[in-house]
Amino acid sequence: MKRWLAGAFAVALGALVVLLPPPPTDNSVDSLLLGQTESVRAFREFRKRFSEEDVLVVQLTSTSTEARVRAIEAWTRRLRRNPAVRQVVSAATAYGSALDVLADPNLDDDAALEQLDAPVNHSLRLFQGERAHLFAFTRVGTSTARDALVQDLHDEPRGPVQVRAAGSTVLNARLDQEGRQIERRSLPLVGLLALTVLALSLRRPLRVLATLLPAALAVGAADRLYGLVGGTTNLVVAVSRPLAFVVLLASSVHLVLAFMLARRQDLPPAQAADRAARRKAKAIVLAISTTAVGFGSLATSSVGPIRSFGAVSALGLLLGLPLILGVLPPLLAQARGPRPPPSPRLAAIAEILVTAGTRRPYVALALTLPIFAAGAWSAATLPVESHAIRYFPSNDPIRREHRAIEASGVGLQSLELVLTSSVALLERESSRKDLDRFAEKIANEPGVSNRFDPLLLLKEASVRAGGPNEPRDPGMVELTTGLPEAWNRWVTDDGRRIRLSFLIETLDAEELDLLEARVRDLAEAELGKERTRSLVVTGSYRLILDTRRALFETLWWSLGITAVVMQIVVMAALGSVRLGALALLPNLLPVTANFLVMKLFGLPLDLGTSMVSALALGIAVDDTLHFCFAAQREGVAAAARVEGRAILLGSLTIGLGFLALAITDFRPTRAFGILSASAMLWALVGDLYLLPALLRWARTHRGRWSPTDGRVRLVRTGRDR
Repeated sequence: MKRWLAGAFAVALGALVVLLPPPPTDNSVDSLLLGQTESVRAFREFRKRFSEEDVLVVQLTSTSTEARVRAIEAWTRRLRRNPAVRQVVSAATAYGSALDVLADPNLDDDAALEQLDAPVNHSLRLFQGERAHLFAFTRVGTSTARDALVQDLHDEPRGPVQVRAAGSTVLNARLDQEGRQIERRSLPLVGLLALTVLALSLRRPLRVLATLLPAALAVGAADRLYGLVGGTTNLVVAVSRPLAFVVLLASSVHLVLAFMLARRQDLPPAQAADRAARRKAKAIVLAISTTAVGFGSLATSSVGPIRSFGAVSALGLLLGLPLILGVLPPLLAQARGPRPPPSPRLAAIAEILVTAGTRRPYVALALTLPIFAAGAWSAATLPVESHAIRYFPSNDPIRREHRAIEASGVGLQSLELVLTSSVALLERESSRKDLDRFAEKIANEPGVSNRFDPLLLLKEASVRAGGPNEPRDPGMVELTTGLPEAWNRWVTDDGRRIRLSFLIETLDAEELDLLEARVRDLAEAELGKERTRSLVVTGSYRLILDTRRALFETLWWSLGITAVVMQIVVMAALGSVRLGALALLPNLLPVTANFLVMKLFGLPLDLGTSMVSALALGIAVDDTLHFCFAAQREGVAAAARVEGRAILLGSLTIGLGFLALAITDFRPTRAFGILSASAMLWALVGDLYLLPALLRWARTHRGRWSPTDGRVRLVRTGRDR
């Protein structure tokens, strides 16, 4: 009956994987709006009162004025036709008559150039020198629409004009593409390499299939269920799949090798599978459930991507647990053929490592303790890569175009200010002058490239109308500037809230904090507290940086909680506080060693590298539990022969699989693959070299370990119970 239920469960999960589509990919700012952080609330309120869209900048460069004018007109029409584009600001929309004059060689250009000598053109650099810039404000609902918009940009014939395009829309589309590549190319390649290593080691197709099936089904089903409830995947959620896969695969390898050991003892397949399941069930349940609880705690985070990462990781692990214990043994029981031959090489390597640790424990401690110290120092000094444009290599086209447009004096990130006053802000001339002076000073701040606000439009209207410097009628903007701009985009109906928009350079989170502090100081100095009750600094870029900073902080916190929870479980499972404490260092070795590796090779903390610590901890705890349980039953020497092979095979399989991710140019994925393979190596050192050394050291100093029949066996006393 139990086998029938397990089979039905596996079939149901398999149907989910086959029949349901994967969740859509979305790396836009909307994917960050699931939480209730202060920055999210401010951004939602801003969107509710005003309108905020992604900024797409198209730069046109040509020495020919006529060619540049024709390109501006063509690109303006093309962008306006796209349904994702809400508004286009270009020389064609703001200075159409001037462009007509410039395009006609028979007309005098002086009048047109005089018309272009205006505030909006100076601020946005719509038509200056050999370059022109077009600003498309987009609101893209899905990754499919974003891809279509970017593809539309590439389909436009270039002609004699050099065309560059950059901005959050282009960047998000590229991030979506990289996220899909992880699912469609990187993860299958990880599975293929793991399959190859397992095939060479396990030798029987059924054993190989049985080892991979629980992990593959669980991860695939968790992904589909997440999409079924309306979830979208992103670069953070994508990392949860390989994490859950390797934790489950490691447990499957332990069970399969225990089955093969039982078969070598002349047990029939059914009895061998039953014995392997009974011997491994406790360690597997504890390792997987503890890791699932640790990652599942992230599902309570206020940051949307972290919440999704925690939920998908925990769901995949919990689905994999009954598959490993309920489906894997019946599959192994169907194995036929001769007994599997012994594989002395892996066991011999494991015994060499264990022997080296037990014979010279002080050497092992002397070699590894400096790694802990250096790793802890490295973790505190690692830089944080806060902007996704730097995830791409410097010679990548998207980064080259981004850099070129910023170098021309046009910002690609938006900074939005919302001023709230007790009186209507634009009614009085003195108030308008103060606001314009305030906005102009912000525009001159380091890192700020362009401004676009109602005060700038009023100045533009004044220039065109030839009237007073500050026209009192805001409706003049519609009539005189040619910019299709609704006034409620900038000012609320009561006139007490006004929006000021700025385009800024790609700043780090700390640099943006400094800019915000300077903005607040300027607001107090130029506007006064009595007229400005509040100043809100928001925008998609502010939200992205705040969310990524919260992501790293939450992951650090959750990693500490997970480590503590895992340690308590290890102590309780092993029945000894002292033994559990000894297991702490081997579990933390791959975590701290990877921080040292990152420091040595100049790898920053980003969305990929920040996840490796959780993966390393999950694998290390899994192998530590299996080794310690075997040592309690049969002694350390026997554990080296039995569990050492499983630890070596699992580490080799997973490590080589993750190295497949290193072939990409996308830096977070490549660094994740390299550091994951490094974590497997350090986990191997921790469990087969450092842990036996600690056990030997404890026996020497505490008398908790005694030699019995040539083996080192755990001896419990009353105080350990």
